[in-house]
Formats: sequence, structure tokens, C-alpha cells
Amino acid sequence: MKRTSVDIAGSNSALELYSTAYEYQYDQENLKEACRLYREIIRNFPDSNESAYAVVQLEKIGAQEAIKSLQTSSWQKILPIAALLFSLLSFIIAGTALLLVLEKNQNSLQNYNSTIHLCSNHLNTRQSTIINLF
Repeated sequence: MKRTSVDIAGSNSALELYSTAYEYQYDQENLKEACRLYREIIRNFPDSNESAYAVVQLEKIGAQEAIKSLQTSSWQKILPIAALLFSLLSFIIAGTALLLVLEKNQNSLQNYNSTIHLCSNHLNTRQSTIINLF
């Protein structure tokens, strides 16, 4: 049985309001209306047992909502961390590749310098031979 509104100022007792709020919470899953009714019970019937029960139900709803927000935000926390780790890994790979290229170029440069040195020695030897011939 769906209820649409509750007349707080009318003849509803704390028990009737609590029953309606409980129905909203568990049967209809309308937490907004359930919370509104639980607060009305606390405000209008502060000394009743239902007021204490309403406080407990509000705490349960708050805890459930907090758990839901933590569960959904877990992915929101993991994604930036995963992106950061992926970026760091990319930088490490790029840096390693750059070092390999620089090392290869350095080896090529050393080989080039050795070749020039050999050619220079060879030219000096030829010049000495030519000068000795004259």
C-alpha cells in the first residue's frame, strides 16, 4: 500500500508516523520521505519510544549513504593513481629508450673519432713518407 503524504498536524500518533516512515524506508525505498517523517517524529514526539527508534533509523540511513559514497568513490580514487603510475612507467620507458639512443650515438661518435684518428695517423705517415722521398 503506497502512501503519498502524512498529515503531521492531524491525529497521527508517533507509532503511525514511525510505521509510515519505516514503510517509506524499506518497502518503497524512498529515503527522503522516510527521513522527513523520522525528523517529524523526533520533533513532535521527543519523549516517545518511536523518537528513539527514529534516531536509530536516521543513523542507519546516514551510515548506508556514507558506505555507498565510499564504494563509488573508490573507483574515483583508483583511476587517478592508475593514471599516475601509467605516466611514471611511460616516463621510465621513454627515459630508458633515450639513454639507449644516446649510448648508441656516443658509441658511433667514438667509432667516428677513432676512424678520424686512424685516418689522421695514416695521412701523417704518408706525409712523412712523401717528405722523406724528396
